[in-house]
Amino acid sequence: NEYLEKKVLKNMDYFTYAVPLSLKKINEKYFDITKKSLLVMNGYDENINVSGNFNKDNKNDVLTIGHFGSISDNPYNNFRNPELFFKALLKFNRKIKLCFYGSVTISKKWQDKMNDILEIGENLSHTEALKMMQKMDVLLVVPSKIDGGDEVIPAKFFEYILVEKPILLVGPNNMEIGKMIKKDGLGYVMDIYSEQDMLNKTDIIYRYWETDKLVKYNKENFKKYSRQKQYKKILEILI
Repeated sequence: NEYLEKKVLKNMDYFTYAVPLSLKKINEKYFDITKKSLLVMNGYDENINVSGNFNKDNKNDVLTIGHFGSISDNPYNNFRNPELFFKALLKFNRKIKLCFYGSVTISKKWQDKMNDILEIGENLSHTEALKMMQKMDVLLVVPSKIDGGDEVIPAKFFEYILVEKPILLVGPNNMEIGKMIKKDGLGYVMDIYSEQDMLNKTDIIYRYWETDKLVKYNKENFKKYSRQKQYKKILEILI
């Protein structure tokens, strides 16, 4: 496999990659291909207008954190396993609500334990999901796997930017998405392997929510994350 990979890397005209870290890993493993490489991430669609659907500055009666997409507490399918986050939230001494929409597999054990905290919704169409995202106070990304997790930038990250809501990453410390959130001021980052960090940061987010000081931003300032801006790069090398 490595022989074939090296052969392809030597003979290609361009190498496109979706996560900044991918190029670094290839350069270190094989040889430097930076000059013929192009970062093309996923992105949000500029043509989708969600501003009229709901007031993005709404505040719920309870701090409400939404997750959209697949999530599971199955120990054998643990790429997005929220158990460690659940355990921390059970020790949080203020009322909070987690809303999960999409392909959700949470065992009865955890549904019973998280009864007053967890709300599991139905599968939604893309438009319905965007509308529901706007009703959340904070939007959650929760990868739980360290190995390979550093390169993960899920599609929902860009959708969350589209609806202009604070993003909360609860994941391993080595994640590229965490660096992006911090650098661009898009939200908050917690270490899923540190219960104390999750409790401390949840408390901070709660106090920001109480005082209407949660992170705010405008997607117009982040057009670099639009699909049109990203995909235009491919057109430029084809012309």
